[in-house]
Amino acid sequence: IFPRLTVSLSANTLSLGTLSADTINKASVTSTVTITGSTGFLSYILYDHALQIDGSNAIANESGGGTIVAGTPEFGGSTDEPSGVDLAATSPACATGASTSNATALATTAKSFATASGNVTSDITTLCLLATINAMTPAGAYANTITIVTTGKY
Repeated sequence: IFPRLTVSLSANTLSLGTLSADTINKASVTSTVTITGSTGFLSYILYDHALQIDGSNAIANESGGGTIVAGTPEFGGSTDEPSGVDLAATSPACATGASTSNATALATTAKSFATASGNVTSDITTLCLLATINAMTPAGAYANTITIVTTGKY
């Protein structure tokens, strides 16, 4: 049997909208994976740099502790995958709001957000990106490039 891996993403771009010190903005993408002829898969996320405006004024990664707090300039990610991955569990659901939310700092090195064992059919995982600012953070369109990689376990 030849291994076969198919991956589809629900979106090619994500927007966190206009960031506010009063709330945590969130955007999500779902990854749907089917794999046969292997012992499972791993999905990873990495980025090219922290959220930036004009090549500077970066919003820092989540600073530790696994929680983003509204009003503290931070950026991170979470997943609805229950275990076995690098990112924090999404809580609450990936919808803008809340004053605190679980998150893990993202990096230029890969962090896993989804995994499964054996042959898998249509395994769906939600990856959530989160950001907040404070009153001193410059207004504007912050951006970076996120890369998602899924590989079979052989």
